[in-house]
Amino acid sequence: MVGFGVLAGAIVVVLALAFLRPAPEVATATAQTPSGGEGGRVLGLSRNTAFALLATAAFLCCVPMAMPSSHLIALCGDLGVAPAKSPAMLTVLLVRAFVSRQIWGWISDRIGD
Repeated sequence: MVGFGVLAGAIVVVLALAFLRPAPEVATATAQTPSGGEGGRVLGLSRNTAFALLATAAFLCCVPMAMPSSHLIALCGDLGVAPAKSPAMLTVLLVRAFVSRQIWGWISDRIGD
């Protein structure tokens, strides 16, 4: 398992070095403040504060959402589902989550503009 992790990490680093490039310089005709934009504010907050709130919200959303799926196989065993069928329930959960995310993303792209 450790070998797989090292291999995956090496592949990700090599691909990142191959494909990631610095962002292009953006030339604008208007003068901007040194932090960019309107004083570097996002919704009235400093950029660092807005980023910290966004990172905290992402963490506090993803961790509770991951807990039910990590206990799904044990729940299936408690409900009498055969151990060989329990991983199929997790697969169904993950596939449905992926498909719903794609559908809601498509809907928000159509409505959000």
